[in-house]
Amino acid sequence: MGRKRKQGGKSMSGYFREVFREKSEWLDQKSNDEILARYRADHNLGADEDVGKPVKQAMSNMKSLMRKEMREGVTSKGQKTKLTGTLNKSLVPFTTGKPSLEKLEELIDECLVAAKGLDREGLDSIIKQLRNARNAVVWKMGQKD
Repeated sequence: MGRKRKQGGKSMSGYFREVFREKSEWLDQKSNDEILARYRADHNLGADEDVGKPVKQAMSNMKSLMRKEMREGVTSKGQKTKLTGTLNKSLVPFTTGKPSLEKLEELIDECLVAAKGLDREGLDSIIKQLRNARNAVVWKMGQKD
């Protein structure tokens, strides 16, 4: 069941999807300061005002999802992009040279997709735990800067 949309007609995920499409370089940044500053400006919040946990989670989820789409070459609507035909990076061993937290995020994403594909309702509690784990890893990556 979907969540209610804000008065402007956009969900938080929809807002962050547009922002990341506009500023795709923000997907590669570990720090979320610029993204949150943009959110505060767009939503008439003070520069020091806390945006709240739901906003940060929506941002982290969308950032992770869009990174995954870029890696796999498939959009969230199932449409293939020009990157298709490349090897699935989850099959590549840990020697890819990426920092370990980024690789951990990718692996958790793969587990999340697999769990959803197996039995979304039956594995609901596991899916929630995987989301929480991925969000924690993304948050930890942002704290390193």
